Amino acid sequence: MHGNQGDEGAAEIPVSEVSLSEILAEVELPAPALMRWFDHLDAFFARHGGRRRYGALAALVAEARAAQAPASPRAGGGEPG
Repeated sequence: MHGNQGDEGAAEIPVSEVSLSEILAEVELPAPALMRWFDHLDAFFARHGGRRRYGALAALVAEARAAQAPASPRAGGGEPG
């Protein structure tokens, strides 16, 4: 069984210290595939009880989408014109 047992060499990092964007960077999927996976999850939630049943997971997916969204250019920091 997979789990944290046997990971004696791994550093213990509290989850609160790791950003969602860092976690998503470790997922071995290109960004478009990750977004399709999020779409698939949202469709599953909608078919099987929606936010009433999967509210916490749906919120996590929404947060993950936001963390994966391309950064918008900073005000005044765009390309020189």
